[in-house]
Amino acid sequence: MVKPHLRHYQVVGRESPSEKNPEPTVYKFEVFAPNFVVAKSRFWRMMKIKNKVKATHGDVLSCKVVKDAKLVARNYLVDIAYYSQRCGYTRMVKEFRDVSKTGAVSQAYHDLASR
Repeated sequence: MVKPHLRHYQVVGRESPSEKNPEPTVYKFEVFAPNFVVAKSRFWRMMKIKNKVKATHGDVLSCKVVKDAKLVARNYLVDIAYYSQRCGYTRMVKEFRDVSKTGAVSQAYHDLASR
């Protein structure tokens, strides 16, 4: 089994309050990253793509590590979107068996790196 090099983060953020929008919507993303700096960066990347909010116009409310304490093996379905110069953006769905989500995502990273 591969030792996970990633951590599972739950990042909560929103657009900065303004006169136009005094109570902005709060968004929560679950991100897999090696540390909290990369987790916040990935959070803002997704916010920019999905919700049209830049990091300069937003606030991170919390960034917490999610603990996986289960010792039972389960099957996890990992949905991956990656870019290749030959084919453009490609989506891939693959199933991995592990005791935690973090381990399954780490297996997916190692599997893609080996191709």
